[in-house]
Amino acid sequence: KSETLGYWKTHDGVDIKADLGEPVKAMNKGTVTKIWDDPLWGNCMTIDHGNGIVGHYYNLSKEMSVKEGDEVNAGEVIGAVGDTAQAEVALWLEKERSVDRPYRVY
Repeated sequence: KSETLGYWKTHDGVDIKADLGEPVKAMNKGTVTKIWDDPLWGNCMTIDHGNGIVGHYYNLSKEMSVKEGDEVNAGEVIGAVGDTAQAEVALWLEKERSVDRPYRVY
């Protein structure tokens, strides 16, 4: 049950427990398409990983290691876990896919 919302809510993302300040790494190579501040999710970043896969990284610290338009490599540090969100998770990561490109399982 969400302490923030007061009820159960599911989503397609992955909640990752991590310590404050722990480095956050890109899940694959791609282009940073957007960095913004959200009142609920804190400091956020979107990376287009190609092939219809977009990664959303939430609750990041205010100090980002990259900026919009940067190309990143898989495993590259893009920021750190922050306490900028109202949500109780340390880091929330969501993969999005386009309708015509299903996830490929390896």
